[in-house]
Amino acid sequence: MARNDNLKPFSERSVDEARELGRKGGKASGEVRRKKADLKRAISIVLSSEVPSSKMAKTLKEMGYENTNEMAMVLSMTQKAIKGDVKAASWISNIIQPAKVEHEVEMSVGVDEKRKVAEEYIRGLFNNDTGNSTEENN
Repeated sequence: MARNDNLKPFSERSVDEARELGRKGGKASGEVRRKKADLKRAISIVLSSEVPSSKMAKTLKEMGYENTNEMAMVLSMTQKAIKGDVKAASWISNIIQPAKVEHEVEMSVGVDEKRKVAEEYIRGLFNNDTGNSTEENN
């Protein structure tokens, strides 16, 4: 359980103290963001590199696919899904049809605003499925 006994709200801190804490948080956030971007670049490089001479490389070549780690991973996950691995099948499904998040609603947003966003989203789905606008339906 979290302990809040020793936490001091920003409203009880001096302007300089709050500013300094904000500056520290901003620097830490930037560092984390840079590390995450570096990791994404590294993963991209590894995935686009060639598969070393192996059974997988031979299989990819025989099937006429590009000899990259990315294709090897996709082929491997597909083989697992065919054998009944539900997680692999779910991974493939998410890659093919990613869950669409049209509107991100912050937790701080009021219930009425969330309802409006949900109604707009549903109207958009209806309009896209039927090709009709809401004015034509009324």
